[in-house]
Amino acid sequence: MTRGGRVVLFVMWCCLVASCGGTDNGLEPRVLPPPGSLSDLFGSVLIDAAGNQVGVQTIEDIPLVGIYFGAGWCTQCADFTPQLSNFYDELELVGKPFEVVFVSFDTTADHMAAYMRDSSMPWLAIPFGSAHETALKIRYDVQGIPTLIVVDSDANTISMNGRGNVVSSGASAYDDWLALSGML
Repeated sequence: MTRGGRVVLFVMWCCLVASCGGTDNGLEPRVLPPPGSLSDLFGSVLIDAAGNQVGVQTIEDIPLVGIYFGAGWCTQCADFTPQLSNFYDELELVGKPFEVVFVSFDTTADHMAAYMRDSSMPWLAIPFGSAHETALKIRYDVQGIPTLIVVDSDANTISMNGRGNVVSSGASAYDDWLALSGML
């Protein structure tokens, strides 16, 4: 096989592993005890797009939180991230409290920071390389990106298909999630 053929094959393999979920990503799903709080899921410190540290307590009273798994190199994430950002902004405009916590599949902290800045992500993130980053990937058995998991303020899982909900229902997905959580 030619060297160029290997590159194409590698790119196809990356798509399967990262975007399509067709191959084991090396993270073994485990049955974990339910978290009791958002700090159990995320740790005590998050970061914003500028790299500033933010205490997790700033989001503990928000009724719904999206956990967004993505990466700057992912073409499907490049399509979904602006949709999620618009969804986030739309909810903010109508006074519906919602936060997103980004969990990166980027290969370096610099790549993650650049993706957050370049995408104008208005939300917070798990610090790159944090044990919580790996634990979240395992807890939710993330096999492909972009993935959006929605949890309530007690860290109970509300939707494992937040991305599909946002794409198909737009802002009304929020009310659907509130109903599923028992808050509506």
